[in-house]
Amino acid sequence: MKVKLAILESDKNYLNRIATVFTNKFADKLEIYSYADENIAMSSLHSSKIDVFISCTDFDIDIKGIPQGCGFAYLVDTPNTGMHKEQKAIFKFQKAESIYREILSILNQAAGAAGAAGNAGGADRGDGTGETKIIGFVSASGGAGSSTLAAACAMAIARKGRSVLYLNIEAFGTSNIFFKGQGQFDFGDVLYAIKNNKPSLALKLESTVKQDECGVYFYDPAQIALDVTGMSTGEFEHLLNLTIEAQYNYIIMDMDFSPHETCIDKLKHMQQLVFVSDGSEIANAKLKKAVAALMTLDVQNRTSLCHCVAMIYNKFDSQTSQVIEDPMVTVLGGVSKHEQMTARQVVEKIADMSLFDRLI
Repeated sequence: MKVKLAILESDKNYLNRIATVFTNKFADKLEIYSYADENIAMSSLHSSKIDVFISCTDFDIDIKGIPQGCGFAYLVDTPNTGMHKEQKAIFKFQKAESIYREILSILNQAAGAAGAAGNAGGADRGDGTGETKIIGFVSASGGAGSSTLAAACAMAIARKGRSVLYLNIEAFGTSNIFFKGQGQFDFGDVLYAIKNNKPSLALKLESTVKQDECGVYFYDPAQIALDVTGMSTGEFEHLLNLTIEAQYNYIIMDMDFSPHETCIDKLKHMQQLVFVSDGSEIANAKLKKAVAALMTLDVQNRTSLCHCVAMIYNKFDSQTSQVIEDPMVTVLGGVSKHEQMTARQVVEKIADMSLFDRLI
């Protein structure tokens, strides 16, 4: 079922435009009720069992008249207002997708949101197969550029018209360096909701996720690194299950690597795991130790982590880098150094290559 959204707006031209846009873009998610008369709108909140009510500031809404469980916000003309008359404010002249996410956030925070969650449902971004492939990118040494390759892989997938989430769970994640999108929440808000078992978690993820102009979905990094490092195995699995339910075709997992149990538990969920090395003597040596550690764990725990491991060389320098003579894993290819380019430009350049064809 759909979220019932009531819009009260004195500007009839704007009211018609926003109602039309919402109907066209979110026909499977929103049921729109539009009003220019305050009395009729307030009466409809009860009779139509409205989930979220938004009103322009020309009306002074009696908050006490809004039913319990119905979220409310004012539509304002000025960006970054935050609050209006002690109520949440939504900038009315932003992209429809951004307003939609704020509506979901209001629904999520409203009293009785657990009941409304069943109406909202999750975003179906898949292609109907019901399958999500999870590809992890890690490095055994710092500075090899695993995040850059993970972001490039996500962009390459999006360019093929597939839905993809770039999920950075590194302690010091940098997703907002590679991708930009509309929205005010970050990954820390998601982790807080999961840790505190907040209702409507699927709605929280939907209202927090952003989409870059290239098509990649992502979360802005958490402001506090300890929020990420404090994520337990159970919390990670809950997050992953909710993400899979959103039916992305691919999830690109950008994560720190260690042989510790908490990391290994995450790796078990990967269909493909890509190690990244810059070809330096130190990076190659650490990569070989990391792969050997996974092999040992496979023997000890009767798992099959190594069957899905591959590697890519990044920032390869013909003068200072070397290939590993016996890498013990499949080598997908390599990327040379890119000088005098921004991180985004490097990602776009690598996404143009056929480097990830064997993964996707």
